[in-house]
Amino acid sequence: MTTMRIARLLGILVIAAGCSWPVSTGAGEATPAVPHDFRLVGWSVEARPIFAHIHGAGEETVLLVAGLHGDAPTGTQLVRQFMTQLAAEPGLLTGRRVVTLPLLNPDGRARGTRHNARDVDLERNFPTRNWRISAHGGSQPASEPETAALVLAVERYRPARVLQLRSPLFCVTSFADAGQLARRMAEACGHPLVTPRLPHPTGALASYLATDRRIPTVVLDLRRRDAYPELWAEVHPALEVFVRGE
Repeated sequence: MTTMRIARLLGILVIAAGCSWPVSTGAGEATPAVPHDFRLVGWSVEARPIFAHIHGAGEETVLLVAGLHGDAPTGTQLVRQFMTQLAAEPGLLTGRRVVTLPLLNPDGRARGTRHNARDVDLERNFPTRNWRISAHGGSQPASEPETAALVLAVERYRPARVLQLRSPLFCVTSFADAGQLARRMAEACGHPLVTPRLPHPTGALASYLATDRRIPTVVLDLRRRDAYPELWAEVHPALEVFVRGE
């Protein structure tokens, strides 16, 4: 059986079982007090599963997403480490549900490329009102299964706000009434707060969320750097501010 078939079978089993597994705290021990559910929301072009991870069960839902570009893994690393923190610090989940999609473009990550396996830039493929044909933007809005997976997650979980992590512009940008939250996040991590450029690029995720879905959205643009532990120390306070919304 090929690796892709095994991955697809795993995804089918996850859906069938409705898995609710505890996650590791990083010390090799599970934390059953904070269940970590995960649900299959789609498949990549090359049949790699795309999972949404669900932490907590409060009334308010927030979404963190990373890994749209396969050659920029830092956001994925940060989200995955934050998932471990959520397990270790259940107080962050009081009254809320945190949904994370740490890696939307697994094919690009496997290849080390910005685009997906069909050479489409997912950041130009979302079904925005201003979508138009562009270089690497796909044949039509949401033509790519990875894009469709995130659209499905937004429809399924209906987040009150969304945080996108990407790199390497080193700034914080707010969309759709998220200005005060973005300012507090910028103060927490030391990244400059910038105004989004207009008009929004065609098919951009933030434009889809904020303009088309009216969901307050913050984009945290990281800088590329090798000293990952220092980057985590710098950025994770901003992630806490986002989750708490205060």
